Amino acid sequence: MNFARKKIPRILLVDDDESVIFFHKLLIQKLEITDELIIKPNGKAAIDYLKKQDTVALMPSLILLDIDMPIMNGYKFLEEYIKLPHLLQVSKIIIVSTSSQYINDAKIAEFSFVEGRKSKPLKRSEWEYLLAKYGE
Repeated sequence: MNFARKKIPRILLVDDDESVIFFHKLLIQKLEITDELIIKPNGKAAIDYLKKQDTVALMPSLILLDIDMPIMNGYKFLEEYIKLPHLLQVSKIIIVSTSSQYINDAKIAEFSFVEGRKSKPLKRSEWEYLLAKYGE
């Protein structure tokens, strides 16, 4: 009998904080949560990446999005994300922020596809929860 471990097929981490990226990458690898982790330093780089994906199969299953970033912040990313073809809007989006002072909950509520928010860096238990919820 084959007991394949659940994984989140593709995770996109959008964050400009190198220490948070390092910590998340280390924990994701240790827990073997995904086979593919894509890291983009800002919303523009992330949107450009998503626009290049031409099938649902190439879209990330989960996007961890920082709000406070240079070039294009998380709010602007969300505004651009909804402009993608509906077929490609398949990702679950989790807002990840250092502190709630940067998060405008009313603004986030405008985007029904945003699943929630967490403080960063995510802890092991939070990654395990995400794996249980979004893993395949």
